[in-house]
Amino acid sequence: MDLSNPARPNVIGGRPTMRAATRELDYGFSISPQGWRGIAYAMGLSQREVEVLQRVVGDQQETAIASAMGLSRHTIRTYLKRIRAKLGASSRVRLVEKVFAEYSAWAAKSAPS
Repeated sequence: MDLSNPARPNVIGGRPTMRAATRELDYGFSISPQGWRGIAYAMGLSQREVEVLQRVVGDQQETAIASAMGLSRHTIRTYLKRIRAKLGASSRVRLVEKVFAEYSAWAAKSAPS
């Protein structure tokens, strides 16, 4: 999936916006609670990191995540830095891509044969 095509809508400066990437990646399926547990285990994430990640995938901004979770914006930024480091993602868009790729791999392994 090429998210770097500047001819597509919802692209700023040749890079996709988070909303555009989330919409494209989320098209056709959503992640179940079991899927989130599988992702957390496979990626070595804590429960709190998964909560933050779920909200990022849901296209919430840091301020909204902080408010919903009763944490400071700086704490959310710290969680996001740790999550990106664990997943090797350089941006929120790449983070969402990795989550959906991991979910797809987990779902394929978990599907009945």
